[in-house]
Amino acid sequence: MRSIVSLVQSDAAVAPALWEHLTVFTIGYLIYLFSDRSALVSRLAGLISRDGTDEARQEWVVYLQRLLGFLLLGVLPFILTLPRRSVVALGLSLPRGENVILWSVIPVVIVVAVMVFRARKNIRLDFYPQVRRKEWNSRRILLNALFWSIYLIGYEFAFRGYIFFPLIEEVGLTAAIAINASVYALAHIYKGPGEAFGAFALGITFCMIAFATGSFVIPTVVHVILAIGNDMAAVAENPEMYFRTGRSG
Repeated sequence: MRSIVSLVQSDAAVAPALWEHLTVFTIGYLIYLFSDRSALVSRLAGLISRDGTDEARQEWVVYLQRLLGFLLLGVLPFILTLPRRSVVALGLSLPRGENVILWSVIPVVIVVAVMVFRARKNIRLDFYPQVRRKEWNSRRILLNALFWSIYLIGYEFAFRGYIFFPLIEEVGLTAAIAINASVYALAHIYKGPGEAFGAFALGITFCMIAFATGSFVIPTVVHVILAIGNDMAAVAENPEMYFRTGRSG
């Protein structure tokens, strides 16, 4: 028993930040993931929604879930980190380093090109967009983009900052990228094999960018473009959805 206690104490002393970061992330992500089933979130969504319909409630459940994800994956880790560690060391800074322009521009150009030329038939219309409203006016488009952006700031800080940089310190760059990309892929299993395998490759790419620039900003920008572009393509492809200018609905 004494040897087990000593081993636990030794491991805690070696990597106090890493186990804490992984625990905070895991609990936060699980709460976020299943929050769409929460009666409290559903009631709050019903109070916020304008017309009180099931469709309006579902829309705001999605928005509130993303906001909760930002708080649990971004704000909470940020607050817990502040007393003991510089957030700059976790990638919370503007991109910097050699070839930062190339690392900033090339990924964005590639993602935009993929969004333009990829086959829309590959989009899962049963899942995207998460907001299942038929009419997409300018207000809905902006709200969807806003809450995607808010959520993904926290999400990318968690993956490519809060977890990634402490991993590098403990296991080295190659292992840190492999672990990060693996966890990222596992977080996408519920979306199907296509997204899970794609997330593994994308996770490697995002980690390389974060390491090269010392920042999670570029992965966040690329991820936001992917998410919003995917939603807009799904709306355009779905025969039951349509775009309409104006603020009605």
